[in-house]
This record gives sequence, structure tokens and C-alpha cells, in this order.
Amino acid sequence: LGVSLHFYRHLSGRIELKYLVDWRQREILLGAYRPYLEAAPHTDDLASYHILSLYYDTPSLLFYDEKNDGELLRTKVRLRGYGVQLEQLSPLFLEIKRKVDSRILKYRKKYDKYDPSLLDPASWQLEAEPQSAELAAALYRYRLRPAVQILYRRETYETPFVRTLRLAFDSQVLALYPGQRFEPALYDDPRHRCLADTQFIFEIKSDGRLPSWILEGIQAAGIVQRAISKYVLGVDRLGLARKEIGVYV
Repeated sequence: LGVSLHFYRHLSGRIELKYLVDWRQREILLGAYRPYLEAAPHTDDLASYHILSLYYDTPSLLFYDEKNDGELLRTKVRLRGYGVQLEQLSPLFLEIKRKVDSRILKYRKKYDKYDPSLLDPASWQLEAEPQSAELAAALYRYRLRPAVQILYRRETYETPFVRTLRLAFDSQVLALYPGQRFEPALYDDPRHRCLADTQFIFEIKSDGRLPSWILEGIQAAGIVQRAISKYVLGVDRLGLARKEIGVYV
């Protein structure tokens, strides 16, 4: 971990780190960070809210394989919003990220409210920009279709000392089939629950160098950075990697 800390002290640009932590490690981190943190805007009394994402993939789950195999060239396509039912999300965001050679193509489009037609990639109508045109062509070739819904609770904090820094603890991660409605009983269903009750995905996001107190908290909790994809967790939990998506048995 010492080498990693040295590297991130001097890293410039976008930083996104993930850790799988248990409830004891979460308490250690929050205890170390509490003097510097405040709840993020638009959160409830527990500094949290729900996020629901509908992920898209190819019939053969190409994007899943790219993420699961740790490929440097990867694609991510999802519809995302804040709530627990897709049809209740308002606003709704289309997010596309694709790395091509040395370039990262990113696209984000806001829809004021859910409409069933948005489930069809043919309805997305990406704006006519060079970057968007390339993404649109790629999406057409991929024959995209909904793969899995991921629902989770996010506890989010910011700090007035570093405005670009955000910390989040994600829990209660559920994998749902496309079109499946959320029900509270699913939290007790091992066929859909992606994390144990005592587990959290801890994320650090920043546009600059990490302050020393962040690194000290990581050391105190004894946690190690790792690649964690909620999409991969969801596909594995539902067993979709063993069949072509769109056919659920």
C-alpha cells in the first residue's frame, strides 16, 4: 500500500479509487474523516439516496467481458437516475463512456422524465457532434439491449477544504432483471443481493491530489484498493454470463 500512497500523493487529474470495506472499516474511515466532511447536497438525514442504473450490453455480454477481464479498452452504457423504480426516475441520464486508442469518449444526456421509448437505444438520438457520431456508430454496431438493473444506496460526503473531493459508501446493492420492479423483500433474497449486509463499496473521487488525511484514514482502516464493478457483480449474481442476454430462464 505504501507504493500506492506515494503514487496518489503526486497524481494529477481525475482520481477514482474503490475499496471493499466492512462495517468496522467504515467506522474507522468516518471517524478519521468526520472533522473534514459534510453531507452532500440532496441527501437524506443519513447523507444518502438511492441510485438505479439500467446497464446495456451486447448479446454476448462484450462489455461485461471487458470489465471482468480488466481490459484497458472498455465501454459502459447505462440509463441512470435517483430512486428505486425506473419509471419514477426524474430526471434520467444516459451515460456512455468508451475508450478508443488513447482517447476517452464520454457522453451524458439528461431527460426530464422517464419515457418507455428511452429503453430502446434507437430513440437516444445523440447530438450531431464528431464525438457523439462515433459513439452512435459504435452503439449501432453493438446491437445493444438491456442487460441488468443495479439498485443501491449511496451515502455521500463532500468537504469544504477540497471542493472536487467526494467520498461515498455504497451498500444494499441489488441486481434486478430488466423490467423487474423493486420490492423491499429483495433485500433478503440471495439471488439478487450482491453484497453482504456488513459490506460497503467505498469510493474516492477527486479532480486533484488527495489530502494527507484521506491517505491516513486508508492506512488506519487497513484497506487495499481493488477493481470493483457493480455491473459485473450484478451479471454474476443473476447468472447472465452463462446465457445470451434477453433470454432469462
